[in-house]
Amino acid sequence: MYLKLCLNNKELSCLLDSGCEITMIPKSTIDEIGGLPLLPSHQRICAANNKEIEIIGRVIAPFRLGDHVFKADALVSPDIDVVMLGSNWLRRHKCSWDFGASRLYIDGQSADLLNNDEMVYVRATHCLQSTSEPVLAADAATDAVGELSLSEMHLNDLEIGFVLRLLMESTERPDHASIAASSAFVKLLCSQWELLHIVDGVLYRWFSYTDGRPYVLQLLVPFAIRKDFLVKAHVGMNGGHLGIRRTLNHVRRQAFWPGWRGDVRRHCNSARTVTGVFGVSYRGRGPCNPYLLLAKQRRATENALTCA
Repeated sequence: MYLKLCLNNKELSCLLDSGCEITMIPKSTIDEIGGLPLLPSHQRICAANNKEIEIIGRVIAPFRLGDHVFKADALVSPDIDVVMLGSNWLRRHKCSWDFGASRLYIDGQSADLLNNDEMVYVRATHCLQSTSEPVLAADAATDAVGELSLSEMHLNDLEIGFVLRLLMESTERPDHASIAASSAFVKLLCSQWELLHIVDGVLYRWFSYTDGRPYVLQLLVPFAIRKDFLVKAHVGMNGGHLGIRRTLNHVRRQAFWPGWRGDVRRHCNSARTVTGVFGVSYRGRGPCNPYLLLAKQRRATENALTCA
């Protein structure tokens, strides 16, 4: 969940991360807002996947909510892209969470959490804008083209860009003749025309669960950065590997593209093959041969009968 706080008159979307012991701030945020002296720190931090996070120092950050100031002793890192309010900050300010009302209390002060649409947009923006050297979907090669915004990535995507332009030109659903030669993905999006939604030049889709849960706003992920999106969804800075089921749920709450379920399963299986499960590496192991197994079982049975 995210909370809006002000730091040096700049509004920030801060991640409430009870799974992280220490509050952390991106170096890019410190550089942008200025005015906070960088103090030395020799602390070493590792993510849940045992990857070390670079720490360049710490700051005393006076976060403001209305007329109240909530200070945080936060580590500064270039390896993160969102302010993470850790359990040390949550405990210090006696935070309590009213899940039913989606409201947080900080030192007794009521604070509204971001609503569902805002949370999806923030998560997707942080996830995708941190992608380095994105690739244009129109190119079959993998030439890097530099930093692009989400809206530029959408316009450069062959399928998403086509639908985005249609929606920007007219709110009327396109007729079948105009999309007859288009891909199945384009036809699917046009069939769900009323569910499409543009936010700051970025195309989203409203999605409804069948069990009555509220609608979620799914980002339509451009082809060029789907792999990077999967990596960030599967291996979070503080969550480690989520597994197939949790990664599927995590992606469905945020994003959509054709064949996303199969992509998630293949990515999770490939990650398990490389890293192993519970510390056991599966690299280099071939599939079990059922005929060899039956032969071993037959020999074991024959040996047992001979001994008897």
